Amino acid sequence: MKKVFYHVSTLLTKDGVFKPRIPLDRLENENSSIARVCVAESIEGCLSAFPDGGKELLETLYVQEMHVKVFRIDAEKLGIREEDIFNSSRLYTTDLVADAENNKENWILREFVVPEKDQYIIKLKSWEDSFRPIIPYNMMLKIQEYYGEKYFSYDMDPAEHLDQIQFYYEEIVDGLVSESPLIIDLQYELAI
Repeated sequence: MKKVFYHVSTLLTKDGVFKPRIPLDRLENENSSIARVCVAESIEGCLSAFPDGGKELLETLYVQEMHVKVFRIDAEKLGIREEDIFNSSRLYTTDLVADAENNKENWILREFVVPEKDQYIIKLKSWEDSFRPIIPYNMMLKIQEYYGEKYFSYDMDPAEHLDQIQFYYEEIVDGLVSESPLIIDLQYELAI
């Protein structure tokens, strides 16, 4: 298993010790009983997954002159086994995290230490903002049932079908579709 994940922290002095915990800031309806270390498959995914849709991230970035600390987590090198990881598909299809597929969030369920050579501070230069609907998996199944699986499938990009999804939410669920921010085309440099 060759898996590399990333964890991004706004705490520039954070050490490389990671212990599973239940985050205080979670997405509404996100699991509140499984201790985990949240990671993503890219730095962009990590930044996209910040609590409150990254609302407080930009404020913190300005204070820190756009610097964040990145931890590169080589699962094989750190002895993290497949059974220690909940991948984004599992998080999504078990309704543990409704936007896990959007930002490719994964959970590592055991303690580990990232060596200093895999820790670095970067300065964010630029990025593009995008948004993607947050559709819980059980809701996706209901939408498929309503529209037909051939017309609306799990593999389709929900952003391309937002009108149909919104109609379903308004008419059937009596609610509005939430969106999660996505950071794409991230440009950064290593800080000295």
